[in-house]
Amino acid sequence: MKKFIIVVVCILFSGIALPSEKPLQSMKVGKYPQRWATKYTTKDGLVGENVRAIADCGGGISLGTNAGISAFDGEKWENFTKETAKEQGLNMPNDDITLISCDLFGVIVGTTTGVAVASLFGEGADFFPTGSPVLSIGQIGETSLVGLENGLLTANVEAGKSPDFKPYTLLNGKPIRSIVVDDENAAWIASSDGLYRYDGINLKHFTSGSAGGPVDNDIRSLYLDENGILWIGTAKGLTRYDRKNDWQHITGKNGGLPYEDVLVVTGSNGILWVGTTVGAARWDGKEWHYFQGGRYLPDDRVQAIALTADGAAWLGTPKGASKIEYKMMTLEEKADYILKNLRARHVRYGQVADSRFTRPGDPSSNVLSSSDNDGLWTSMYIAAECYRYAVTGSEEAKRFARQSLEAMMRLQDITGIPGFIARSFAKADEDVGQGGEWNHFTADGQWKWKGDTSSDEVVGHFYGYSVYYDVCATEKEKEEIRPYVHRLMSYIVDNDYYLIDTDGKPTRWGRWNPNFFRRDGRWQRDLNSLEILSHLKTAYHITGDEKFQNEYLKLIREHHYAKHTITQKIKMTTLINHSDDELAYLAYYSLLKNEKDPEIRDYYIKSIRRSQKIEHLERNPLWNFIYGATVATDDLFDLEGSAWTLQHIHPDMIEWGSRNSHRADIEFRLIIGRHLVGALNQASVNVKDIEELLAKGRFGEIESVVPLPADERGMKRWNGNPYALDSGGGGWGEDDGAFYLLPYWMGRYYKFITEEE
Repeated sequence: MKKFIIVVVCILFSGIALPSEKPLQSMKVGKYPQRWATKYTTKDGLVGENVRAIADCGGGISLGTNAGISAFDGEKWENFTKETAKEQGLNMPNDDITLISCDLFGVIVGTTTGVAVASLFGEGADFFPTGSPVLSIGQIGETSLVGLENGLLTANVEAGKSPDFKPYTLLNGKPIRSIVVDDENAAWIASSDGLYRYDGINLKHFTSGSAGGPVDNDIRSLYLDENGILWIGTAKGLTRYDRKNDWQHITGKNGGLPYEDVLVVTGSNGILWVGTTVGAARWDGKEWHYFQGGRYLPDDRVQAIALTADGAAWLGTPKGASKIEYKMMTLEEKADYILKNLRARHVRYGQVADSRFTRPGDPSSNVLSSSDNDGLWTSMYIAAECYRYAVTGSEEAKRFARQSLEAMMRLQDITGIPGFIARSFAKADEDVGQGGEWNHFTADGQWKWKGDTSSDEVVGHFYGYSVYYDVCATEKEKEEIRPYVHRLMSYIVDNDYYLIDTDGKPTRWGRWNPNFFRRDGRWQRDLNSLEILSHLKTAYHITGDEKFQNEYLKLIREHHYAKHTITQKIKMTTLINHSDDELAYLAYYSLLKNEKDPEIRDYYIKSIRRSQKIEHLERNPLWNFIYGATVATDDLFDLEGSAWTLQHIHPDMIEWGSRNSHRADIEFRLIIGRHLVGALNQASVNVKDIEELLAKGRFGEIESVVPLPADERGMKRWNGNPYALDSGGGGWGEDDGAFYLLPYWMGRYYKFITEEE
């Protein structure tokens, strides 16, 4: 049962409890295990897509599918069907495979109609019809056990003779899903009505609710580990049984199992793997890792698992298989991998652009496209490359930063309006795949540009210019940058703190005017005050024009803009906009770096500390590093959490969707709209009713109380909601990854993180 915390919009967050210990100022981060998935389907060579059985037979992995067997030697697939298997001495009754085993007397293949055995009695092979799908096999002494969908077959095995299988009447009609044999030569048998122990003579039954017994009677899988512990996978979780008196139930609430509807459980060397109807989970003795969605799996139903000697896990689903590995990697190696893909698929005329796929999950099918915020993403990439250049001295990094700087300058030049910047630009006949105001063209008709520019773009330009100017610009480049910053800031100031569009009216979001805040823009006042003060201070720092400093002081003294910044972070849960958080922190950086007056600076420190208290749970490396670089590495500076997040960001930037709202291990909070204030309270709420209403889209949404690891969520930049549980995305695009590169290289630049040799 999910645990909900009810949150209504009129209730504000209280302060977040912070750790009392002072975090480290700097951290060495060495190689760490990075999750990695390689998916295989019929398009990659599998003979069938429904993978129901997997076994490591020494020479490679074998997958049993609905259309035969596919064997992989590490480089290529080789397929075996009823016809082709004859050449290997294996008599398969049909191609609908349900089981593969290589750990008894030879290769045993279960199908929907019988068992095929190769090399069991010496040379040759044999086939034994069962009349029912084969689900499991076992061997106790000289007795072979075959579990079927409708019962158990037993037979005594004598060398040179074919076994005479007979039904074991006490288990007639029951699905025998799993059989394991212990060191006492007894078989443990999983069925839909509980757990059985069979020693060849006696049958003992263990059921849920009795003195001991599994957590549920619907048992799907059994695994006997190296220490003799029996792991029991059921429809309602796991049970750990020492085969004596100790029954321990592992569910979402007790033990942190991500999802309880278990289909298969196995393990090796202290590592436990669990396949469920919605994803797979791995237990390393300390924590669970959850694998769900297209990033990891062809399908969420994980119905077969095999572990190989190299530590990889092969997961079978109805639509193919996945090989899950943990590759040792450094943060810099991940940065190199992400950068390679960014340069290959995300650079359009120097702008950092979106990449859409014409075939889901296939980067080779990418098509560059525009977004509303090409300028913002480009500016963040510029900053990342500047920091990389400063840390490594890489001329490549400087060249890439310069290329994108020129693109950002062109966003101003292309409009033909001194100081007005475009959202994006493209060739006149180019299909950029986005709506918006693309109805502006250059005088020669060769190029088009996108208008209705937002405050996001303005924040990006000032941030990008600021970092480039301070970190990697030559004196000549500083001279180039100054007029662009001067024109942009003058355009806003001279238009009474509005960003005026080509129609003579303010753009939708380009509004920093004091009267606007008093009339219509009260809810924008505090963040926009922070933005415009940062822009003015940055412009003064770069250009030296006293006009900008005077305007800056005027807004502070006459209109209280510095005071407004203190409450820029919106605290009402349903009004939180993480895109605004991103704009705020980028603005904080330049403002706090350049403001030296202690009285004015005190407002900004109060503002960012208030924001950091609220943001602390997110373990966001960019927010933390901006805070540490401009204020202090104090109790609000979470260095360990930042490194943890950087490690958990997956290098695969493909936009796969994810689901987590079904999970049993997460504490949820329910966000309820204003019209329902007072209608529900924690004492009277019926969780089932809430879930049904949410499923119908009636009101509100659910979030996690603490953000999940980034590699268990959908692909999100820092402007996305890290508390969101579910996200769409079918692999039809790829993020550029600059959201990782920026905090990583910024952390290196400020020596918050260092790479171990």
